[in-house]
Amino acid sequence: MKKYVTYYDIESDMVLSKECLEFFYDAEEPTRFSFTPVDDPIVIYKSVVIAHPLIAIHGNEYRTKIHVTGYQQLKTGNTGKTETIITIEPMV
Repeated sequence: MKKYVTYYDIESDMVLSKECLEFFYDAEEPTRFSFTPVDDPIVIYKSVVIAHPLIAIHGNEYRTKIHVTGYQQLKTGNTGKTETIITIEPMV
Protein backbone atom coordinates (compact mmCIF):
# COMPACT_ATOMS: atom_id res chain seq x y z
CA MET A 1 0.00 0.00 0.00
CA LYS A 2 1.13 3.52 -0.74
CA LYS A 3 0.47 6.19 1.88
CA TYR A 4 0.52 9.94 1.23
CA VAL A 5 0.02 12.80 3.67
CA THR A 6 -1.00 16.43 3.19
CA TYR A 7 -0.11 18.43 6.29
CA TYR A 8 1.12 21.73 7.74
CA ASP A 9 4.92 21.79 7.99
CA ILE A 10 6.27 24.06 10.74
CA GLU A 11 9.72 24.49 9.16
CA SER A 12 8.48 25.75 5.80
CA ASP A 13 5.27 27.33 7.21
CA MET A 14 3.38 25.73 4.30
CA VAL A 15 0.99 22.88 3.58
CA LEU A 16 3.01 20.05 1.98
CA SER A 17 2.21 16.69 0.39
CA LYS A 18 4.66 13.81 0.86
CA GLU A 19 4.79 10.06 1.19
CA CYS A 20 3.90 8.85 4.67
CA LEU A 21 6.12 6.23 6.26
CA GLU A 22 3.79 5.49 9.17
CA PHE A 23 1.03 6.94 11.32
CA PHE A 24 -0.01 6.16 14.87
CA TYR A 25 -3.08 6.65 17.03
CA ASP A 26 -3.60 4.96 20.38
CA ALA A 27 -7.19 4.79 21.62
CA GLU A 28 -5.85 4.57 25.18
CA GLU A 29 -4.17 7.98 24.71
CA PRO A 30 -6.69 9.75 22.47
CA THR A 31 -5.10 13.20 22.77
CA ARG A 32 -2.30 12.45 20.24
CA PHE A 33 -2.07 11.41 16.60
CA SER A 34 1.35 11.22 14.96
CA PHE A 35 2.72 10.49 11.51
CA THR A 36 6.09 10.44 9.75
CA PRO A 37 6.33 12.14 6.35
CA VAL A 38 9.37 11.28 4.22
CA ASP A 39 11.24 12.83 1.35
CA ASP A 40 12.32 10.85 -1.67
CA PRO A 41 15.13 9.98 -1.24
CA ILE A 42 14.74 9.76 2.52
CA VAL A 43 16.79 12.52 4.09
CA ILE A 44 15.52 12.63 7.65
CA TYR A 45 12.76 11.03 9.68
CA LYS A 46 10.69 13.45 11.74
CA SER A 47 7.42 12.67 13.37
CA VAL A 48 4.62 15.25 13.43
CA VAL A 49 2.22 15.22 16.39
CA ILE A 50 -1.36 16.49 16.27
CA ALA A 51 -2.91 17.28 19.67
CA HIS A 52 -6.59 16.65 20.50
CA PRO A 53 -7.36 15.02 17.12
CA LEU A 54 -10.79 14.54 15.62
CA ILE A 55 -10.50 11.65 13.15
CA ALA A 56 -12.80 10.79 10.25
CA ILE A 57 -12.19 7.83 7.93
CA HIS A 58 -13.69 7.60 4.43
CA GLY A 59 -13.04 4.98 1.81
CA ASN A 60 -14.02 2.99 -1.22
CA GLU A 61 -12.45 0.17 -3.21
CA TYR A 62 -9.79 2.52 -4.67
CA ARG A 63 -8.50 4.41 -1.63
CA THR A 64 -8.98 5.24 2.03
CA LYS A 65 -8.69 8.79 3.38
CA ILE A 66 -8.08 9.66 7.01
CA HIS A 67 -8.91 13.28 7.92
CA VAL A 68 -7.35 14.49 11.16
CA THR A 69 -8.32 17.90 12.53
CA GLY A 70 -6.42 19.03 15.60
CA TYR A 71 -3.91 21.45 17.04
CA GLN A 72 -0.29 21.79 16.02
CA GLN A 73 2.52 24.21 16.82
CA LEU A 74 2.85 26.88 14.14
CA LYS A 75 6.01 28.66 12.94
CA THR A 76 4.91 31.79 14.83
CA GLY A 77 5.23 29.83 18.09
CA ASN A 78 1.48 29.78 18.66
CA THR A 79 -0.73 26.73 18.48
CA GLY A 80 -3.21 26.59 15.62
CA LYS A 81 -5.92 24.33 14.29
CA THR A 82 -4.74 22.28 11.30
CA GLU A 83 -6.16 19.63 8.99
CA THR A 84 -4.11 16.62 7.94
CA ILE A 85 -5.20 14.18 5.24
CA ILE A 86 -3.62 10.73 4.87
CA THR A 87 -4.47 8.87 1.66
CA ILE A 88 -3.90 5.12 1.44
CA GLU A 89 -3.91 3.56 -2.03
CA PRO A 90 -3.41 -0.09 -2.96
CA MET A 91 -0.29 -1.03 -4.91
CA VAL A 92 -1.08 -1.48 -8.57
